[in-house]
Amino acid sequence: MSEYLRTTFGVHYKSGMYDERLGLSHQRAYADYGNAVSEDQVAFLHDLKHTLHDADEHHAVLTF
Repeated sequence: MSEYLRTTFGVHYKSGMYDERLGLSHQRAYADYGNAVSEDQVAFLHDLKHTLHDADEHHAVLTF
């Protein structure tokens, strides 16, 4: 990641990247997160379906 930032943006970071000004940090992923409440998952999918259906050439839908 630090190499990408250096070559793309000319930003040099040392190990343990953390930038408080931007609210960014680079942390190791953990596999101990539980699933969301199933009702919340269904509501999210319902909202996502409507968002994707209503999208047009003036609105972008981003996922992470």
